[in-house]
Amino acid sequence: MIIIKDTKKLKPEYPFEISEQILKKADNCEDSFHWHSFFEITYIYKGCGNYYVNGQKYDVDQGTS
Repeated sequence: MIIIKDTKKLKPEYPFEISEQILKKADNCEDSFHWHSFFEITYIYKGCGNYYVNGQKYDVDQGTS
């Protein structure tokens, strides 16, 4: 298992970011995880998959947040 710290820096005067990610099955790395020192809110617009938070697996699909 590989666990990598996300090094994204958020500006203190604007401490959040809104982005859109389009992921494909080929993007999946079953033994690779990341962590960071900020909150992350995810909304699943389309599709389904698994989401891991603190070692807990969540099944997610369209409309899940």
